[in-house]
Amino acid sequence: MSLYRRIKEVSSGKNMTIAELERLSGISNGQIRRWDTSSPKVENLAKVAKTLHVSVDFLLGKEESSTMDEPVDLDKALSEEGMAMFDGKPLSEEYKKLYWLCLGLIRIVVNSIMHNNLHDDLLARLIYIADKAGIKIENIEGNSADPDVAFCKSRIINLNNNFECNISVAFRLAHEISHIQFSQPTFLYTFSPFIKNKEERETNIRAIRMIAKLIYNDVPNERRNWANFMSEFNLPSWFEPLVKELIYD
Repeated sequence: MSLYRRIKEVSSGKNMTIAELERLSGISNGQIRRWDTSSPKVENLAKVAKTLHVSVDFLLGKEESSTMDEPVDLDKALSEEGMAMFDGKPLSEEYKKLYWLCLGLIRIVVNSIMHNNLHDDLLARLIYIADKAGIKIENIEGNSADPDVAFCKSRIINLNNNFECNISVAFRLAHEISHIQFSQPTFLYTFSPFIKNKEERETNIRAIRMIAKLIYNDVPNERRNWANFMSEFNLPSWFEPLVKELIYD
């Protein structure tokens, strides 16, 4: 499904026209329709995602709607003290199931909102950092095997909307920003989670530090969790030692 069709489908599900979506997102009329044949700017796509209360990755087709992660023993949960009673009276089996269903839906909605808000806010901050550093971000519609590219000399980052990569868009962007700011100024770099040479390791370190500084800010170390960080950005296992060391700086 194309980006435009996905946006149209999501907006229709929220009883919102494309024109209304553009107005609420603060982008020009008719712009989203053009995304059917051209790539949007990252900042505009982030605005649309925020208006629709979904993540950029979801609009790009890189993640599906949230679902509950694991089955729950319903009978056990509803038999706990205080769970099977209402106003001092036992709940019927029908109401027990309805009660648990409502709790599950609330959990899904809250988790989805927290996840989407984190990534949309982070993308906006990364875009601001890039802009202040004179780095231009261009979204492209390449093949699924075409990675993101950082052109250090021209200070341009090409983010491929179709790149098949489990690592989140936010981390990929932080990685390429770090390349342009600190790597060889005449080189170009293609993103790959499998390259482990010294230069890529240093770039990953900078990207992790950049993101940790943005999302944790004044959060004390005891409330930071390296495993959650790994999961949030879908980082491969060999990032673990770096994340464990760096997010607690």
